[in-house]
Amino acid sequence: MLGIEGYDGGITDQGVVYAWFGSATGLGPSGTPANADWSATGVQEGARLGWAGDGVGDLNGDGSDDVAVGAYTYDNPEVSEGSVFV
Repeated sequence: MLGIEGYDGGITDQGVVYAWFGSATGLGPSGTPANADWSATGVQEGARLGWAGDGVGDLNGDGSDDVAVGAYTYDNPEVSEGSVFV
């Protein structure tokens, strides 16, 4: 998993996260954002999605491990209160 908390994709410092499932032999030919298996982009200016993240096991019982990703300056409803998304 790779988080880029200062990513600007049309919104200043919205952030972005990429994940690759991988295998015992690695990420494949390039392991770039273009071939990521999953990605999420922040939807709020200055939220900084991707500041922190980690695997958290299988939280929803679907047989696949989940990830938690932080956006430390996310506003909802308080200014810069932060949030964690799974």
